[in-house]
Amino acid sequence: EKPPWETSTEAGRRSIVVNLTSTIPAKFSAQLCVLTERRCTPMGPILSVTMAKNGGHKKIKLPISNVAD
Repeated sequence: EKPPWETSTEAGRRSIVVNLTSTIPAKFSAQLCVLTERRCTPMGPILSVTMAKNGGHKKIKLPISNVAD
C-alpha cells in the first residue's frame, strides 16, 4: 500500500531542499545535522510546514551557510 505522503531531497544554492507531497493534512519538520565520529549534531533551526485539508506539495529549504564553520 502506498503511504499518504512522499519526500525527496535536492541540492539547492547553499541549501538542501526537502520536497514534500501529501494527500492528507500533515505537519512536516526538518533540520540539518553534521555527521561526526559519534553522532549527527543538529545544526540550524528546525523548520516546519503544514499541509492543508487536501494535502498538496510544499518545500522546506534548509540553509547550509553555517555548516562549514
